[in-house]
Amino acid sequence: MRSFLICVVLALAIACAAAQQTRPKLSETFESKGFVQIKNNGTLFFGEGWYHVSQPDGKALEAFAFGGAEHLNVYELQRFDKGKAFEVIHAGHDKTPICHTKSLTGKMPQLWDWVEKADYVRNFTANGSKFDLWGYKTAGITLEVAVPVGYPNILAYFGRFSAGNEFSYYIEQWKTDKPHSTWFEIPKECHLGPK
Repeated sequence: MRSFLICVVLALAIACAAAQQTRPKLSETFESKGFVQIKNNGTLFFGEGWYHVSQPDGKALEAFAFGGAEHLNVYELQRFDKGKAFEVIHAGHDKTPICHTKSLTGKMPQLWDWVEKADYVRNFTANGSKFDLWGYKTAGITLEVAVPVGYPNILAYFGRFSAGNEFSYYIEQWKTDKPHSTWFEIPKECHLGPK
């Protein structure tokens, strides 16, 4: 009976701590810039990244550059308004950029809808600032966001983890302005010109 009571008290304490946290409310329209850390097959790589989204317009750009490891670079443009996604990879010994396209249908899904279902993970301090970390697990993937304590509308960190892969994005700049249209231009590698 005593151990049951201790478990109940502990569960209530955890529930109360989570209830005191303000759930993140992240904009679906934003521009961001930051540092990227990935773990690919046990090796860590560091780079810089840009993530620009205008979900109501059906446009998103995810771009990450890893100096010296160009094969890991990411350039993914989603244009739901045009029904296409464009991915540019650097392949071969000369790192020639190659464009892959695929069809998109329907309306662009909300990027942060999972945050409503996320659990409060913990509070942590980094570089003298306090943050709240929230996480959500689905289909073998763990998603995480961190926001500064008291500022639930500002994204400071985004993580995506699955078996064998880790992705961490540490945001330096976060603006909820509508990204400039040039961010969503179809890459020159994806234009089919005369041969």
